[in-house]
Amino acid sequence: MQSKKLFTMIFKVLILALSLVFYFTVSMMLSGVGEQPTPAPTTSSAQSSDSPGIPTPNKTQQGEEAGKILLILFFFCLMLSILWTVIILRAEWSGWKLVAVVFWAYFGIGTVLPQIESIVYLPRQLPQGMIPKLFVSGFVVALLFAPTAVLILGRMKSEITPVIPRFKQSMSVPEWIWKAAVIIVVYWFLYYAFGYYLAWKNPVLRNYYGGNDPGNFLAQMVSIWESTPWMFLLQACRSLMWVVFALPVIWILRGKSWQVSLGIACLFAVWSLMLLLPNPFMPREVANAHLVETITSNFIFGWVVGWLFYPRFPKSHAR
Repeated sequence: MQSKKLFTMIFKVLILALSLVFYFTVSMMLSGVGEQPTPAPTTSSAQSSDSPGIPTPNKTQQGEEAGKILLILFFFCLMLSILWTVIILRAEWSGWKLVAVVFWAYFGIGTVLPQIESIVYLPRQLPQGMIPKLFVSGFVVALLFAPTAVLILGRMKSEITPVIPRFKQSMSVPEWIWKAAVIIVVYWFLYYAFGYYLAWKNPVLRNYYGGNDPGNFLAQMVSIWESTPWMFLLQACRSLMWVVFALPVIWILRGKSWQVSLGIACLFAVWSLMLLLPNPFMPREVANAHLVETITSNFIFGWVVGWLFYPRFPKSHAR
């Protein structure tokens, strides 16, 4: 009986992953993301395929590259499907309320937050009009994925669930304020420290963005403050947006504090795997540096968010 349940669950996860691959394909066609023009050359771009000594890829090579992209996309979708399967099956909510939570977290963490970064850091690298297309593409995938996941995993039928808003009453206004302040400071440290030591130290990455290394972390912070002081406010807002998109998931997850914290950590980190996909607008070495940087810093930040905002009810209201 256990083996049958395991096989059924594996089958559902695979179906969910394949559905995600299909949704990504559909969303790219509907939004126009797939119709990518040749990116303008940057200072770090390789020579064009028309340059002497660089052969033009033949159909076999193009087919192999397409197969590689599809395999990486399936791996990314499989990781997402496994994570969301755990979240959905451990959720206290069901039906369309659960669909709404999945959509909110999926679209917010997977599209809104990353594309804010694209707006700020990639205005020269991305073609005009690409950012709105990416928002539309992410919205379509989230809109299709949320009900599909809840339905496939058998949680669409509404059930009587606890009143989650009681968590809001378990935290006073001062507690919300100091926790928000802690989140901002922690995010600032993780974002800039990991960004500097794991990404900005790479000369290829600096060349790609058109910047330089002042020599040490403190000098880098001073440089950012002198050139773009608004960046600190932007990242403070982004840190709170992470919390806003994750809170409904934290509220509905069953489990101990460390289990919920682990789930949110994985939810924050898994999106970095998208950087494994070949990107015509970002060199492989730059993407790899960002992959290491974001998957580690986001995992730690997610754990902190999950631990800080885990519902700690009085014993009389314990789950």
